Amino acid sequence: MASPSGPRPAAARGVLRDVPVAHALVYLREKRLTGTYEVRTPDGREAHLLLWRGHLADAVVLGRFEDEGRLARAVTEASPEDRMRAVVRRVFAFPSGSTFAFREVAVAEDATEPHLLLDLLAPVWRGLVERPDDVRIRETLAKVGSSPLTVVRASAFDAAELDDEERAFCDELAGAPRTAEELLAGDAAARLGKEHAELLVYFLVLTQTASPIAAEVTRGSGMRDAVLADVHRSPPSFRMRHVDAETSAAVRLTKTPEELGKEGVRLRASRIGHETAYEALGVDGGAPPEEIRAAYFRLARAWNPARLAPEMKEVQADVARVHAWLATALRAILDTKAAGG
Repeated sequence: MASPSGPRPAAARGVLRDVPVAHALVYLREKRLTGTYEVRTPDGREAHLLLWRGHLADAVVLGRFEDEGRLARAVTEASPEDRMRAVVRRVFAFPSGSTFAFREVAVAEDATEPHLLLDLLAPVWRGLVERPDDVRIRETLAKVGSSPLTVVRASAFDAAELDDEERAFCDELAGAPRTAEELLAGDAAARLGKEHAELLVYFLVLTQTASPIAAEVTRGSGMRDAVLADVHRSPPSFRMRHVDAETSAAVRLTKTPEELGKEGVRLRASRIGHETAYEALGVDGGAPPEEIRAAYFRLARAWNPARLAPEMKEVQADVARVHAWLATALRAILDTKAAGG
């Protein structure tokens, strides 16, 4: 990836205590941003992560570390992939007073991508395992509360490279919506250990792999949006200036993938965490069940990943995510109406 000529102003900057590394990297991945994420400790150590459309393309550390010898071996003797993972995990150990900046680089649509790209979810998960953020874990569990969680992006299980016991825990949730309390009381959680299971719930919510659903959401109160907004909160310094510049017009949620185009599909998939069930199906709260089902079947047919036009195949995973959310939305609405909501 070509570097920009001359210094570029930071699109975002701040302090790790306000925007933890995990939150920043998940955000950059979701927005498919290209540029350099730079972190500097108070004593002058630095890490630079080079991103290409939300994937890690390279990573370096600068300065002296207490375990210099072990770190040197990690970044020189390992494979390129393991070297990049080692650097990301190193950043998780940076003190909370470290500062960060993200410098975005404009990339042409037909630009040649780097030969090696690494999904950020796996190193983010390992970084959290080694350096869990206990305060934010407790806050997230409290905010999710009794809202059932549902899986909206099962592909993330593979991307995060979960081990067998972690995957078994996630598979329990993939089988049917469950509250965090139910998950943590299950057999898979017992095998993982309480603290590790709580960390995994936090990770699933943070990455929007799992999302809270509740009757209040389908009634339009915005509870689900509020939960996710709180979990993903970031100060103004980290809200990229450009994020809404090109996408400020609301996406019509009832359009087909072909009507939206590839970038529109990616945008829709990235914003699933901010749609209510009614918005997803394009119906209002007073719609009768037959109208809701008709809307679902029409949209489910349009968003069936197996029916995509050949030129849209590269966004098949994003289409599948939307398709899965449509089914979740239908179930949430009908369950609420059946309960008298």
